[in-house]
Amino acid sequence: MVRSIRIWLGEWKKNGNQEWDFITEPEDYGYGLLISKTATFDMLDEIIRRRYSLSHRTPVVVTYRLPSWMLNLVGGSNNPCNSGA
Repeated sequence: MVRSIRIWLGEWKKNGNQEWDFITEPEDYGYGLLISKTATFDMLDEIIRRRYSLSHRTPVVVTYRLPSWMLNLVGGSNNPCNSGA
């Protein structure tokens, strides 16, 4: 089985309502991919590094948050979550 994900380059910032917004880099349109449900974080890290031409010396932080349609049910102030090895 596979999982559909989309990655963007950007930065999390709090808005005036103290809710988190993800601000993408203007030239990044995102990158959609299918990844195995058994894939490791190291595999995802390698995909991200290849996509954005990052060396292994460049720090990478992978974060995620519930989709906006789900946040409407719980409020938009949910903090983004860090994912890592």
